[in-house]
Formats: sequence, structure tokens, C-alpha cells
Amino acid sequence: MEFDPNSNPPCYKTKDEDIVIQQDDEIRLRIVGTRVDAADIFAIGTLMDDYLGKLYT
Repeated sequence: MEFDPNSNPPCYKTKDEDIVIQQDDEIRLRIVGTRVDAADIFAIGTLMDDYLGKLYT
């Protein structure tokens, strides 16, 4: 997926634009790792696994 800042509203989309994730969409992801600094918490996640990605309700 790539971020497209020029679309309205800005969104993430696949190269073939089959999946588009915009603000307020619900997604399911898996957290792969975390890191804690003195003032921040960082996380790395993935959408590329079974049952992960955009939720269609």
C-alpha cells in the first residue's frame, strides 16, 4: 500500500486501487513490535495476513 497525499481526502491505496483506506475506516492489524522511549511509544504493525486489513461492515 502507498500513501496518496493528493487524493481528497488523503488515503492509503493499493497499486491497482482495489483497496482504499481513508480516515475513519476500521482496520484489523497485527502488532509486530514495540519500542518505548522516555516520552514516546512506537509500534510496527502489518495488514498482510489472514483476517487482517480493512473491515467491511
